[in-house]
Amino acid sequence: MTEKEKLGIYLTSLRKDIKSSDYIDRSISQQELADKTKGLSKNTLLSIENGSANPTLDSLIILANALSQDKLNIFNISIDVKKYIKENNLDF
Repeated sequence: MTEKEKLGIYLTSLRKDIKSSDYIDRSISQQELADKTKGLSKNTLLSIENGSANPTLDSLIILANALSQDKLNIFNISIDVKKYIKENNLDF
């Protein structure tokens, strides 16, 4: 298994922990998550989840925010999602 595939599996598990607002007893879909990100497409999410994409830090921050994650850990550095959004004037 590649590292990109590991990231995709992890993101899929986070998405599946979020209940859908459109369907009772179902997890949020890739389209619903894409809508929450206000910038990433369903195809981008599909590529990340199946391990074929190389997401940027901004994309990972956008995803972390949409998945209600407060911290993103990369290279043993904990990045504060809300602080990063504010410092980089990301609007979503």
